[in-house]
Amino acid sequence: DWSAVLALGDTATYLLLQKNCHGNMIFEDDTVPASQVRKLFVTPAKTSAPGYPTTFAKTVVEEMPQFPGGESALIDYFNKNLKYPATAKGKGIQGRVYINFIISKNGKVLYPYVVRGIDKECDKEALRLIRNMPAWKPGKEKGKAVLVRYNLPVRFSSN
Repeated sequence: DWSAVLALGDTATYLLLQKNCHGNMIFEDDTVPASQVRKLFVTPAKTSAPGYPTTFAKTVVEEMPQFPGGESALIDYFNKNLKYPATAKGKGIQGRVYINFIISKNGKVLYPYVVRGIDKECDKEALRLIRNMPAWKPGKEKGKAVLVRYNLPVRFSSN
């Protein structure tokens, strides 16, 4: 189950399976053909192409998804829940881990993975933080909830 591999944050295995498997990926009520799955994570969906399925995650929608309570609540969530790994902190490792994920039509955070990391322990902590987020207010297009691909930086700093 290659979608489960990505859900666990194992990006390398996901990419290997994606290259060699030909099944479909299921996102709650939507099924995406294997030939189109990569577009969920790599390129923005084309909404103007005829026959282009509406199940693909978009990067920009009329109403963008929102963390419960807004951006300030998201910052508070990060401040309260981030556990800076002691080994990384001891080594002076700082920076941002960029996590990409899908926000479902129900607001669930799905399939987070590291786009750009800084350290194995920090990457793991950033994934944990994103996976444990509460449900978001889903993104909408023409008044209808849609899958939205989202990218967030998780900052590790001793300040």
